[in-house]
Amino acid sequence: MSKVLDYSIDVMVLSNITLIGNEKGTEFDYKNGYRGAFSFTCLIGKGETIKFKNIIFKNYLAQNKVYGLKITSTSHNFFAIMDNYVKPQVLFNKCKFLNNHGKIIETYRPSEYSYPNIYKSSIVQIKDSIFINNYGVLYSHQSKFILDNCYISELQVDTNEEEDPVVFFFSKFTVNFLDIKNSIFENINVKGPNFIIESDFLILEINNTTFRNTHTDYGYLFSITSHSSSEYHEYIKLNNIVLNDSSSLLHGNYNNCEISNSVFQNITMSSVFPVLTDSKYSNITILNTLFENLNIINGLIDGESGYIIDNVKLRNINSNSKAIFKFIYHDIFINNIEIENIKCNGEGKDSSFIFFDSGEDHKKLTILNSNIKDSISNGPFIKAIGNSNDMIIRNTNINNITSYGSVIENISTKATISISNLNFTNNRNINKMDCGSIHFSNDLHLSIKDSQLKNNIGKINGGALCINNILNMELYLISNIFENNNAINGGALYLGKQDSIKQNINRTIVIKNNIFRENIAENFGGGIYSEYSKLYLAETDNNTIIHNEAGIMGGGAYSPKSVDKNLFDIKLCKFENNTVNSDINDYSSKPSFISLNTTLENNSVTIITGGFLPLQFLLHDEFGNIMKDITKYYSSITLKLLLENEDNKHSYGDGDYFQTEKKNVEYILYGNLGSFINGKCELNNFRIFANPNKYHLKFKFDNYKETININFDDIEIKVLTCKENQIKMYDKNGILHCENPICDNRCPIEITAYCKSFYEENINDINKNECKCLPGWKSTFCGDRQYVDFSYFDNTMVVTQIPLYILLFAYIIFIILNKKAHIIKDQGYYKILLFSFAFFIYNISNFFSAYNNYAECSFNFIFKHIGISLMLVIFFVYIMPGLKLGIQAGEDNKLKLIDSETIVSHISNPDNCLHDKDTYFKESKSLERSKKYVLQSVEQKLNIMNPSNTEEINDYQLKAKNKIIKKQNPNSNIMSYIEQIHSSIIKILIIYPFYVILIFFLILIIKLKYNNSNKELSVIQSNNGNWIYKCDLENIYGYLILNNQRYSRIFFEYILNSICYSAFFILLSWDKVYYIIKKESNNPNKYFLIEKYEKCSIHNSLTCGCQLNRIDKDNTVSIKKYINFYKLCTSVIEFQEGSIRIIKESFKLSIMSINDNMF
Repeated sequence: MSKVLDYSIDVMVLSNITLIGNEKGTEFDYKNGYRGAFSFTCLIGKGETIKFKNIIFKNYLAQNKVYGLKITSTSHNFFAIMDNYVKPQVLFNKCKFLNNHGKIIETYRPSEYSYPNIYKSSIVQIKDSIFINNYGVLYSHQSKFILDNCYISELQVDTNEEEDPVVFFFSKFTVNFLDIKNSIFENINVKGPNFIIESDFLILEINNTTFRNTHTDYGYLFSITSHSSSEYHEYIKLNNIVLNDSSSLLHGNYNNCEISNSVFQNITMSSVFPVLTDSKYSNITILNTLFENLNIINGLIDGESGYIIDNVKLRNINSNSKAIFKFIYHDIFINNIEIENIKCNGEGKDSSFIFFDSGEDHKKLTILNSNIKDSISNGPFIKAIGNSNDMIIRNTNINNITSYGSVIENISTKATISISNLNFTNNRNINKMDCGSIHFSNDLHLSIKDSQLKNNIGKINGGALCINNILNMELYLISNIFENNNAINGGALYLGKQDSIKQNINRTIVIKNNIFRENIAENFGGGIYSEYSKLYLAETDNNTIIHNEAGIMGGGAYSPKSVDKNLFDIKLCKFENNTVNSDINDYSSKPSFISLNTTLENNSVTIITGGFLPLQFLLHDEFGNIMKDITKYYSSITLKLLLENEDNKHSYGDGDYFQTEKKNVEYILYGNLGSFINGKCELNNFRIFANPNKYHLKFKFDNYKETININFDDIEIKVLTCKENQIKMYDKNGILHCENPICDNRCPIEITAYCKSFYEENINDINKNECKCLPGWKSTFCGDRQYVDFSYFDNTMVVTQIPLYILLFAYIIFIILNKKAHIIKDQGYYKILLFSFAFFIYNISNFFSAYNNYAECSFNFIFKHIGISLMLVIFFVYIMPGLKLGIQAGEDNKLKLIDSETIVSHISNPDNCLHDKDTYFKESKSLERSKKYVLQSVEQKLNIMNPSNTEEINDYQLKAKNKIIKKQNPNSNIMSYIEQIHSSIIKILIIYPFYVILIFFLILIIKLKYNNSNKELSVIQSNNGNWIYKCDLENIYGYLILNNQRYSRIFFEYILNSICYSAFFILLSWDKVYYIIKKESNNPNKYFLIEKYEKCSIHNSLTCGCQLNRIDKDNTVSIKKYINFYKLCTSVIEFQEGSIRIIKESFKLSIMSINDNMF
């Protein structure tokens, strides 16, 4: 190989030039010692072409201004065009540039030929070539370089150039174009403050190119700067590039940059530069790009530029920066980004994924259609600040983000925030000083619609949403779901105070169709916590607040105070099953007032000095709910009761003597301090020692800075002097207190005795005080019971009952002796005797009224109840038939019945009765014969109705006949009366024996109960203190009236019953004695009255109400007939000829069929 002399190749381009090496490549090996160069100069420019093919430039060492290859053109008609352009070009094809020191290729155009797109006339193509271990490669001046399918490795800066250091590509002051495609930059580590590509006014396009293990000490691969006033429209387009384990990409300002379809991965950076760019005043678009496996000090973007980020994915990124996306002073548009496993580990509270600073001008941050999940930040994950900005978040999912601060925060001075269709779940704000998983403040126009905020946690206030430090706010919360969020206060929503500066401005607040469900607050407001004084202006509708929980107060909603201002109208919301420690507590506030839970008449009380005044107070919130403070949060609130003297208006010292201005001690209180447990303060041991006077009770609250109102009138306390048996004691300050007398220890004070004082004041002498028995006790130390003395009552019984028994026996003998008298026979001889016997056994019960054991009580019960019941039964037997069969004034159908010829002829003979009393008695005795005749008459009528039936009439036939008669009879009510009378008497005969048996059975049951309990009777104390026996068989009515007053009750029952039943006996007995003594006992007109009247001539009626004329007619015959008929109807059993016969109802009714004319 021939050697090239120093500076020996200098070529003037007058025609096409081609340098072709062999297939394996012809080497130009400079051996690092020769400084010869190719220098091509084109002065005229007729479209000449320079070509290099299969040439290897190797080991070139440049010095001063000598380059390996230099192309100079002073004509605008010179072209170096890559590929197969029809115009002349400089083409390097399959060339290798190895181990060269100095600029390998330089293009130069004089500046006077500068114009837009001038680079298009000087195009250098390098294709299928290799650059390895070169120190400076390309220097461009108003040219276009195209690298296609090239491999570039081990680059270093050209050390010969101090002013314009070249690593791979360098240009300045002129517009140039660099197009790299299908190439690889690999294993490059540039020393010094240099860049692989450095230029201004550069159009850069990189397509399908990989940067692998490519680094610079400066930290950036490219440094490209344009100018805002440039007329060349420079831009940067990076498409389908891969940046793997490399330095930051782009440095420089005023750029229009687009990155698309690219991958940034496996990058670890210790520099403070962002991965992409720090460009200022630029417009950068990032499309369809992936960032993954990055471990960086700074973020991806830092600089005052506008960004459009669309369809970008970020995965597995660790950053110690202030923000991964740092946006300053420009509008930002983000669409369809996917974020996963991002860790922002910068300084506490100051490390975010997105940091947006709008500055002084109004700017906009827009996030649409994005998915952000499984990430961590050491500050707010998305943070916006500035003077004025818009924040728009739509159709976005933000899930499982843990941030040391809010996940979304906008604390700009003024912000318009629109959030819709946000799925915000499982996010955590772990900063105990920052409010809410979503946090907004200052002057806000906030709209959150159609969003779901679930399972979020805040370490202080607002598990899902916190709005505080409010200057002014227009708020729209519409159709959102807040569910299962958790915070210290405001499990779902926290609204802080409004700045007082702008409280006079009212803006629209709309809260509709929201659901707050299953949110939890550790302290207050499980669903909502509000201190915002304008919330009462909210337009609310169809909000549901259910199943939320708070640890202290306000399961559903809570406002510390001024709930009429700080909360919306709770009546327009559905509150259901919101709890505090499982107790229902839908809404609450701080303690607001106390109420008195002790009944005091007219809020006034009178006590004796030293006496106890138990009081109970309830603590309420502003809603009136009792503060059921299960967690004892408010238990430190101390209620102190004070006394105010009505005259001096001074209060006391707690538990100490109080001295007024007059230095007179007036009172002392004990037990006047209390706390509230579950909303109740019970001062059960409140005790007042005071001189007699009137006082007013006052209240003071300690350990609580807020105001608690008193919701009741002043309590007036009138203090009285000591009780009668108490000793008045005065202390050294003259305060009166009372002492109970002290007696011997053997005296059972307050059990069966009391101690009576000997002295009235200042001395309590145990030796002189006397042990006095309480009523009902006796003996020296009151150990024996004193029972009621019934001796007077017993004597009264003897005095009153014996004469009564004598009179009763005399009456019975009188009845027996006159038993044939009609008045006795007609009323019933045996009934009279039975009634007298009943009255007798009732009076026997009075001797057992003062019983002292169960046997006496049983006798009293038996005789009393059997006697009284039997009297009532007899009375009923008298009254009931008389009521049914009695003759009324006028024409009574019963009289027609008696006047029936058939019945008359067979019951009695009235004509004979008028003249012969004996005949009357005989007729009365012939009742059985009359009954037989009646039976025969009935049988005959039945045979006429049914001639074929010749059998003897039976009861069944009689009953059938009676039914026919009763249906056809116009006076069927008489037959009904007969049936009722007969039925009633039969029931009495059956039921009464069972009643007597029940009495004995009841006595036996109670006796067995006493035996099982090993006691006979209960011993109780009467009202006067004496002891009495109480029996379970006592009269309940007397016991209710005179409870525990047995002595009075016995007299009360005895007198009342004696008057009642004696009068009862007299009313049923006097007529027999009276008429027999007057010898008129056989004249029925005296004891059976029938009065007949003429019909009214005007109305032809007896019931018109007019005064009627009495008919003086002898009714003796009708009376006697009717008495016999009455006796027949009331008879059930008949004694005749030594036998007992039963008179059946069918027989009595058959009488009605004897003569149809009677009807």
